[in-house]
Amino acid sequence: MRSLLITYDFPPIVSGIATVFYNIWKSLPADQCLVLAPRVRGSLEFDRVNGIQVVRKKYSLETDIIKKFLSAILLFVHTMRITRKEKIDLLICGQPMIIGAVGLIFRKLFNMPYHVWVYGGETIKFKDSKLFLKMLKCILDNADRVITNSSYTDEEYSRFGIPDEKLLKVTPGVDADQFRPDMDVRDLVKKHDLENRRVIMTVGRLVPRKGNDTVIRSLKKVVEKIPDIRYVIIGNGPEKKRLQMLAHELHLEDHIVFAGFVSDEDLPKYYNACDLYVLPNRETDGFEAVEGFGISFIEAGACGKPVIGGRSGGTSDSVLNGETGVLIDPLDTELLADQIIQILSDRELAGSYGMKGRERVMKDFRWEMISKTVGGLLSDYGKVYVN
Repeated sequence: MRSLLITYDFPPIVSGIATVFYNIWKSLPADQCLVLAPRVRGSLEFDRVNGIQVVRKKYSLETDIIKKFLSAILLFVHTMRITRKEKIDLLICGQPMIIGAVGLIFRKLFNMPYHVWVYGGETIKFKDSKLFLKMLKCILDNADRVITNSSYTDEEYSRFGIPDEKLLKVTPGVDADQFRPDMDVRDLVKKHDLENRRVIMTVGRLVPRKGNDTVIRSLKKVVEKIPDIRYVIIGNGPEKKRLQMLAHELHLEDHIVFAGFVSDEDLPKYYNACDLYVLPNRETDGFEAVEGFGISFIEAGACGKPVIGGRSGGTSDSVLNGETGVLIDPLDTELLADQIIQILSDRELAGSYGMKGRERVMKDFRWEMISKTVGGLLSDYGKVYVN
C-alpha cells in the first residue's frame, strides 16, 4: 500500500507543521510514503540530502476566495497525476480545508480513503461562515481518520460532531538529541549581552495569541524585583512593530531583545541560554486563533528549562501544571509577573520543573514514538510503515 501526504508545510519552509511532518515522514519508507509539497527556494537542495521522496509543485495557501478555488483545482490536478503514476492507495491531507477538499473529491470519484490532520481552532476561525463550517464538516465526515494534535483538539472536534472512534491524537514531538541541556552558549551570551542576566524567552510567530505583549507588560513589575532581567523574543510576524512600540512606551527597550529568525540548528542553544521559557498563549479572533498544542514548551523542556504557559488551547498536554511548569490566566499580567519572579528566585523549583520537563520528553515526546503511532495508523491499510 502506498500513501501520499499532501501539505502546504514541509521543509525548507519553517513552521511547526513542517517540523512535525518532516520528523515523522523521515522514519517512514520513502518508496511507500510519498509527499506532495510546494516548490520553494531551497527545496530541491533540501530534498537531495534527505531520504524522503518529495514531489515538488508550485502551489501555495491563498487567502483570496477565488485564489483558494484555483489552488484547489491545481492541487487536484497534481494529485491526480501523482496517484496514477505512483499507484497511490491512501491520501494524507495535511490541512483540513483546501487539501481536505481534494481528499473528499478523491473519495467521491474514486472511493480512495483519506485521513485529515487538524490543529485546533479551525471551528473558531470559521465560526462566522456557515458555508465553511458545513464544508469542513463534510470533509471530516467522509474522512477515514481525523488526526488531532492534543486533547483540546480532540474535544473541539468531538463537540463538532466527529465520532470519537474516528479521532486519533498524534502530538508533536522533539529530537531529544538536538534539544538537550548543557550546551555551550557563550557566543549567544556575548551576541545579546546576556552576561550576568536572568533571561526569559519566547519562541514563535509574532501574532496576538502568543501573548508577547502580556510578557512585556509584566516586565514593569518584574524589573523592580529582578533588575537584570532580559526578555529574548525569537521570531517574526505582524505583531513585531506593535511589540517594539509597546517596549518603547514602557521604557523597557534595555530589557528586551528582538532576535528575529533563528535557524533550527541554533534554536536549541537559545533555549539553553534562557533561565525560563514564557509563552502566555491566549485565544484570539482571526485565522491564528488558538495554540493547538504548543511545541515550543516541549522543546524548552527537552533543554531542561521550566516553562510558563497560558491556560488556553492545547497547552494542558504540553505543560503539566505544577510539574514541568505552570499554566496561568493568560490575561493576568500581575500573576504572570509574580510567577516569573517566583521561578527565577527559586533555583530549586526551576531546576525541578526543568528536570521533569526533560524526563517527560524522553518518556512521551520523542519523534521515534510519534512515528510509530503514525505507522500504526497506516497499518490499518497494510503493513506497519515504520523503519
